[in-house]
Amino acid sequence: TNLAQRAGDMVHARLLSHDRYVDLYWSTEAFHEAGMAALKLCLVDDRHVPAQVDLVDYRRQLEFDLRDAIARVIHSSELYDENDDGAIQDEEKTPIVEGRFIL
Repeated sequence: TNLAQRAGDMVHARLLSHDRYVDLYWSTEAFHEAGMAALKLCLVDDRHVPAQVDLVDYRRQLEFDLRDAIARVIHSSELYDENDDGAIQDEEKTPIVEGRFIL
């Protein structure tokens, strides 16, 4: 799989692990930091790291960065008010069946 797909899958899995994916709406900008942190983690997994860095410490820092970025994404999420009436009705809480993150 390519790097972007792996990074997107990583972000998606983190969101699902927090049970905060279904019925939520996010601005695409909210994912930039999380996507970049996930992409860097994928590069580390492929042993593409900056020169003169401790691999373990660098990976740990990226994990923290991703965790923090996911927390910011979750914090920015909101229920999608389809009819824009200021209230969320039960029929507006239909789960998202499939989505894709493009980094």
